[in-house]
Amino acid sequence: MIDEPISSRAIERLPTLPDDEILVTVVSAPAGFGKTTTVAEWARRRRAAEVWPTVAWLSLEPADDDPAVLRREMDAAVRRVAGSDPAAGPRHGGRVTTVEDLAGDGQPVWLVLDNLDHLRRPETLGALEQLVTWQPRGLRLVLCTRAERVLGLHRLRVSGLLREIGAADLALTKDETAQLALALGVTATRDQMDTLFRLTEGWPVAVRMAATAISDVRDPDTVLANVPGALRTVGDYLENEVLDVLTAEQRQLLRCTSVAERFDADLAGRLTDNANAPELLAELARSDLLVIRAEGLSYRQHPFVRAHLLNVMRQVPQKLHRLHRITARWSAEGDNDLAAAAWHAVRSRNLGLITRMVVRYGPELVLRGELAIVRELIEALPAEPAGTPEVRLVGVLAELVGGDCVAGRRQLPGLADAVAGGTQAVRDLETVARTFLQGFSPASVYELNRLRARIAAMSGWALPSLTLLNSGTASFWLGLPDAERYLRQAESIAVKSRHRVALVHCWSYLGGVAFFRGDLPTAQRLARDAIEQAEKLPDVHGRAFGYCLAGWVAYHLVDHVEARRCVSRALAAFPKAGYPAAELWTMALAAAVDVDTGGDVAAALDRLRGHRKRLSHGNGLPPVVVAHEALLEHDLALRVGRLGWAAEIFRVAVASLGTVGESLLLRVHDRLQHDQVRVAQPLLEQITNQAVRSYFATTIIEAWLLSAVLAARAGDQEQAATQLRAAAEIAEPGRTVRPFRNGGVELRRLILAQVGRSGRLDGFLEELLTLVAQPPGGTLELTEREVELLRELPTLATVEEIAVQLSVSPNTVKTHLRHLYRKLDVRSRRAAVAAGRQYGLI
Repeated sequence: MIDEPISSRAIERLPTLPDDEILVTVVSAPAGFGKTTTVAEWARRRRAAEVWPTVAWLSLEPADDDPAVLRREMDAAVRRVAGSDPAAGPRHGGRVTTVEDLAGDGQPVWLVLDNLDHLRRPETLGALEQLVTWQPRGLRLVLCTRAERVLGLHRLRVSGLLREIGAADLALTKDETAQLALALGVTATRDQMDTLFRLTEGWPVAVRMAATAISDVRDPDTVLANVPGALRTVGDYLENEVLDVLTAEQRQLLRCTSVAERFDADLAGRLTDNANAPELLAELARSDLLVIRAEGLSYRQHPFVRAHLLNVMRQVPQKLHRLHRITARWSAEGDNDLAAAAWHAVRSRNLGLITRMVVRYGPELVLRGELAIVRELIEALPAEPAGTPEVRLVGVLAELVGGDCVAGRRQLPGLADAVAGGTQAVRDLETVARTFLQGFSPASVYELNRLRARIAAMSGWALPSLTLLNSGTASFWLGLPDAERYLRQAESIAVKSRHRVALVHCWSYLGGVAFFRGDLPTAQRLARDAIEQAEKLPDVHGRAFGYCLAGWVAYHLVDHVEARRCVSRALAAFPKAGYPAAELWTMALAAAVDVDTGGDVAAALDRLRGHRKRLSHGNGLPPVVVAHEALLEHDLALRVGRLGWAAEIFRVAVASLGTVGESLLLRVHDRLQHDQVRVAQPLLEQITNQAVRSYFATTIIEAWLLSAVLAARAGDQEQAATQLRAAAEIAEPGRTVRPFRNGGVELRRLILAQVGRSGRLDGFLEELLTLVAQPPGGTLELTEREVELLRELPTLATVEEIAVQLSVSPNTVKTHLRHLYRKLDVRSRRAAVAAGRQYGLI
């Protein structure tokens, strides 16, 4: 026999001291909450305490609903306990005859009246109220009842002499629920235990019945989804023990409102067509079980009872469909709850309502992240309504936001003719979807410019929000300065309209803007905000972009652990297909992190090169991605001596980018490979003077650092120091340390020389010294001839023999060898070989 579960909270709220000033304790809750069991355990513990007063117990029956009978039974209960309690002592002629006899002289006595709801006659209740009003000094009462208020106890409540313990106190905690389930032989997963607790909310009898239902079945999840339907005994108990005490009006209200997860008096009135709904709700809410007050003025039903009532309503499907239709319309009014409105519309089986829901609210639901219910709405329609351009466009939008551009591209072209003859709103929505797919093309920018001019004329928030999101995204990938302005405007709308998907998108791309600007703290904060919001939404592609951005920030802050974590999360969260720009940016991050943490440089280069060719095939990649990826791939190619590949990357990127800071920086690296310092320096000046536009702050910082290193090599230490400080001035506010990290030993010497001489920058320069060592895979800038020479060194051939092998003079070999030693920061051939192997060049 399994002991009845007892709520530890209820036990703790019952009196614990003999001199407790509480005169009356009322334990009230519907059937199945363990009121009697809890108070009986309390009484057992009190009797076991040596200093505790007398506890008398009376279980009332319907026959006790008479003043004289009630008085006689109370006195008998007192006599029974007095006869067995030495502390009571013989009084009044050696015997105790009444409650007053035992408690009148101050002897503490607790009288428990169980099943108080059996007392209904006014004269009986009046007699009990009289005892409460004039109760002896030593008497305390514990009243157990299903009805919340059977006595007039207002005076005691106001005076603080009344303690009320309700269903919320008697409900089992999550741990107590699990303990009872385990005692009943349930072996369930943590998720199933969580579902059990959500379904029962700790109602002891419900826990017992639900646990019994799943204790010996193969599919607990299915049973938990409909316990009342799975066990007839559950429905019988609820009807006979819980609902039977209600009036017909109350039962009708419960059945009708069971369709809604949340409802208020207005909806209850519409569902029942009953003007008394507010009063009925207030009465039912006093039980703390059948109807529970929720947020604001709304209510909800206990999940276990609601599951049963819905099971009952399914027996009358036409009525149930009507109730869903009423609830759908109410939920959509004033934007109460569009997701709930859509859910109820599907279950109303009303095609007109479902179609209107898709057309009117579909884009809004998509922006709020309710993709599943949008798909469910569309799937509920037969071919003809679902084939209208309005409905199909909403479906395309849901696929795009969900990360499946391939599906969007497949469906959108066939809509062109139908959309052309549609309303302006339909044409605008088609433009939004098409520019979303085109992303960064000049054609999409032109159309978005036209669409933005119409924002004031658009109805609702969805189309303006989508227009600004697309404009901001396109400008971001194109590296245009107005990206932040459009994204901020979209963010403002998203906050007002609860567009959670839009917020993820805005924060991700605003973080990207900050990242390109070199403001790493802001980029990091926005990436985290985007990820936190995205994790609450299923199937939203912005999650992957947020993780990618967070990973790039961590990489630039040289936080290897966080960078690796973000790479893993980004790859796992990546959308189904169709976002080549974001995907290549993620793959570039994976390569950069791998190399920076000691991975095989050549292997990382091979993978990145393969991804670039795959993702650029048939797709024009946006300039910021081309620039970012090209700089990384070019650097990796130089590290492993793949000079032909480096040249190819340089040619492709320069042809795509035109004259911007990043293409000039690639040209600088290319010229330095051929020792053409005089050609490289004017190019660097164009970047540092900002005579040309650079997409990334790191480009300008790196240009200053290269200029500083070249000046130091030329012996101009003063110029080198000036240029180093210029780089630090740009980098310090946004903590942009990555360009310094990749600078190598020559840059470290320059930084070391300036520490203590740079004023407010000294702290930042000292921090850089901890990062700018000579990491494996650091930037070397070796020429093609130097790489060839390095690979000859392990052979132990003489300088003359190497000269013959390379078809140059011995003096040329010696010159290259000096340059090679300086770049590797070594002083011997053996050390050069070791460094070459460390860098993956040998």
